Amino acid sequence: MKKILGTLLILIVFISVFLCAIPNTVEADDVFHATADMLQGKSYAVLTTSGELIFFRSNATYEYQSTGTFTDIKGNTYQGTIYCGDHRISGGKNDGFEHLSGTSYYPFPSNMRTKVLSARVAEGQAIKPEDNMIHMFYGFSNCTSIDLTGFDTENITHWNRCFQGCKSLINLNYSGIDFSKAYSFTDLFNGCSSLTSLDFHHATFQNVKYASGLFSRCSSLENISFASETVFASNEKFDSMFYDCSSLKQLDLSSFDTSKARTMDSMFGYCYNLEELDLSNFNTANVTTMRTMFEGCSNLKSLNVSSFDTNNVTNMQSMFSMCESLQELDISNFRAPKVQNIESMFKGCASLTELDLSNFNTSEQLTNASYMFGSTTVGGYNGQPSKYLKCAIKHLDISGMNFRGLSQGTYSLWNTYNPEVESIVMGENSTPKTKYMVFPIPPASKDGVNYTGKWIRDDKSYGPYTPDELVENYDGSTMKGTWVWEKASYTVSYSYTGMVPGEASKLPADSNYEQGTTVVVEKDATAPGYTFSGWSRTGTFEMPAENVEITGSFTANTDTPYKVENYLEDLTEGTYTLTKTDNLTGTTDTEVSATVKEYEGFTFDDSIDGTIQSGTIAGDGSLVLKLYYKRNSYNVTYAYTGDVPDGASELPQSETYKYGEEIKVPEDATAEGYTFSGWIKDYITMPAQDIEITGYFIENPKSYSYKVEYFFDGEIDETLEKTLNAEKDEEINLTPQTPVK
Repeated sequence: MKKILGTLLILIVFISVFLCAIPNTVEADDVFHATADMLQGKSYAVLTTSGELIFFRSNATYEYQSTGTFTDIKGNTYQGTIYCGDHRISGGKNDGFEHLSGTSYYPFPSNMRTKVLSARVAEGQAIKPEDNMIHMFYGFSNCTSIDLTGFDTENITHWNRCFQGCKSLINLNYSGIDFSKAYSFTDLFNGCSSLTSLDFHHATFQNVKYASGLFSRCSSLENISFASETVFASNEKFDSMFYDCSSLKQLDLSSFDTSKARTMDSMFGYCYNLEELDLSNFNTANVTTMRTMFEGCSNLKSLNVSSFDTNNVTNMQSMFSMCESLQELDISNFRAPKVQNIESMFKGCASLTELDLSNFNTSEQLTNASYMFGSTTVGGYNGQPSKYLKCAIKHLDISGMNFRGLSQGTYSLWNTYNPEVESIVMGENSTPKTKYMVFPIPPASKDGVNYTGKWIRDDKSYGPYTPDELVENYDGSTMKGTWVWEKASYTVSYSYTGMVPGEASKLPADSNYEQGTTVVVEKDATAPGYTFSGWSRTGTFEMPAENVEITGSFTANTDTPYKVENYLEDLTEGTYTLTKTDNLTGTTDTEVSATVKEYEGFTFDDSIDGTIQSGTIAGDGSLVLKLYYKRNSYNVTYAYTGDVPDGASELPQSETYKYGEEIKVPEDATAEGYTFSGWIKDYITMPAQDIEITGYFIENPKSYSYKVEYFFDGEIDETLEKTLNAEKDEEINLTPQTPVK
């Protein structure tokens, strides 16, 4: 027993030293080729009691799964259980590990795989499989270290699932491994969830045709390096190659040659720590399926697929599903003439707000577009919190897509409840079959904006339609264009407050505006004789989610002009002449009365037609008050002054004259023996009063005739004879005359 314990102790120390010596990475340097002496005897593998699996060669013959002590060609001994390759398939023949059978063969039974803690080849010995390493270490779930030193893989073509399920594998050393003839890498490292680094700078994998699942579920893998020269030039299958490599943050695939690629399903699925990926060198002209290619890449922020040729792709289901951090995605180069399935293609893209699919020319081969832009819930299992990922695409151009062939999609392109997509550019072939196409229902409100629940073309020429009505009525040819949520409309109305002048300008008509629309306030109202307060809103404003009443008021001007015209009657009866205009001011729409003036010779007469003695001041200054003044009439009487001789003519009759009228006096009065003074008047025209015109008589003096005769020499000169008059007592003085003869 002590001897056994001592041996175990030595083995444990050896294993510890061995494990510490192997780096936590994959390395490869010079290709290893076994020499003849390293291949002597038959190949075996012994699982020691300490859990180490040792490949060795021996000249002895050991039975499959026999236990005991076994000796190799170098004389080393091992204690444990023996395994000898294809024992179960070769009918009892022990051919070792050189002639492993087809893809369904497992070199080690399932009941021993979990017991392996490490694996290596005995020093100085080699294992040279004939053509494949299929399932060689498959299911070694507790194995932490594998050292392939001593494996000559010169002839290996198939590596399928060689390390699949080695979930505890930390150290993998394959220095010298030859991949030059490798043809199939299907699931080679699938499930190696503890590996953190892989280095393939030495290999180009030029003959590999199948690499599906190559690094799938290597969830701790942080670094993978590839040769700088072209790699995977013959590979047709890239599906699930990096699936669930959830610790990868970066990945340089610039040396990848994908010209022969046919499948890329789930190639990067659930690489949820990958932040950027440049695939601009990818040639995808022959790829037919890209299903779930980037699904679950939840931290991917930058993705370059600008070189993708998708003309032959038939399946893009969930291609970008749950890429929740992707904010931009340029797939304007994508063509889709053969695509049949785009279900959930962008489902859960919670940061992607715009998407241009204008060149995504699907045909009637497209039969399934369910939830293409849907939402989903992730997490919520194994104690993880759940998270709702809503497809955030707000602006979408699907004008190049053809939905006429849809046979599935009753769940719609969007979840019916998903209100994110605000505008959709649709084309001629976007006409959907009614029963297979459901448009999202616009929300009642979002971000403070209210909507009607309907769609309308952005130029308002078509719609509004409910989602069902849009699907039913859309004809493609005339209705193509950009469709947007119809915003709720609200009314802008105008009203006056307070007293409204009769001549106030007409109120602007009520207008409807969508919420958020810029409203230009109408120009100020006007009313003659009034000052407008201005509208309660000025300039422009953004239409709120409610009706808006804009008010304004008027204030009467206090300096509104008006006139008072004063008319005086002419001498012609009933005609008047404007004599004076008074220009006055007052408060608009107030009552004013004209002040009657005093004019000499005139009297105001309110009975005269046209008289406007009071009125309301018009705002336009048009009020004119008119006062008419009647020309007064006055009497002219005649009277004698002084002594009135008997026989004097009768006095003239009294006469009436209008003020200012010319006074015409009658003929002079007469009285025999008297001279009349004439009518004495102080006025030529009639003054503003009655007047009396007087005259008086002057008694004529009495005269006597006398005859003057001139005698010359006693003779009368008749030629000088004259008769003269003289008043009584008048002194007569005669002038002597000179005789004529």
